[in-house]
Amino acid sequence: MLQSNTSDVTPGEPIVLRQKSGGSVSQSLSSVLGSARADSRLSGYARAQTLSGLPQAAADWFAQAAARFHWPVRLRARMAAKRGSLIVLEGVDRVGKSTQCKRLYEALRQRGRAVKLICFPNRNTEIGRLISLYLEKKYNLNDHAVHLLFAANRWEQVSQIRNNLEKGVSVIVDRYAFSGVAFTSAKSGFTLEWCKQADIGIPKPDVVLFLDLEPLAAMKRAGFGIERYENLAFQEMVHQRFKELMKDESLNWKVLDASQSIDALHQEIISKVEKTIEKAMDEPIGELWK
Repeated sequence: MLQSNTSDVTPGEPIVLRQKSGGSVSQSLSSVLGSARADSRLSGYARAQTLSGLPQAAADWFAQAAARFHWPVRLRARMAAKRGSLIVLEGVDRVGKSTQCKRLYEALRQRGRAVKLICFPNRNTEIGRLISLYLEKKYNLNDHAVHLLFAANRWEQVSQIRNNLEKGVSVIVDRYAFSGVAFTSAKSGFTLEWCKQADIGIPKPDVVLFLDLEPLAAMKRAGFGIERYENLAFQEMVHQRFKELMKDESLNWKVLDASQSIDALHQEIISKVEKTIEKAMDEPIGELWK
């Protein structure tokens, strides 16, 4: 069986598991973790958390051990404070954001990470359905009204995003406020600063992965031109606005070459995201543009 250094552990000290007698550490740990998942006494916290990148079963075991071995309250509070990361993928149309978001979601799940995937606009709400009609060129709206509808669509999800992050669940977002600002400010008569106002205070991303592809290359990909904003001249303006947004050093922008293969881009994304998740665990959730 396994024993730990829980009798003399102090906050900040790593928890060490040692083999007590017989069998391999991996076999013993596997046995403990297997029984831990089925134990009805596990705390709700254990089922919602993934600690320091461990699989969920390991998180369950640590939470159970905390209760059984009477670990210090301060240590348990520190464990519970681990939060998820807000990971945003951005770019002009047809750069592969949706494909990479889905691949990232599956990869993190396979690694034992607790994760959710959200796409904006969310076309399943009343506001989202109106936005969808607009994008599909079935309905016309004033440009100011459209911008505020996109922002409202994001605000509809703020509570869900924040709750997931606080529970230790990382959230992948396919487009966020940066798309709203870039697309609206690409229109005549709109400034970046005015466009930011409606999204001030929504959860701040821990990383913004910008999939960079020249609009001329993007327009050659399948499906380009179906929706309202998919024309070369406008996409070039949007691309320029994104570059202006990247000058904000308070945000963690990462520019990735979206012209590379799907697999190569995915590997680059997962590497950066894993580092982000580890770093964000002990940091407070920020507010965008505040």
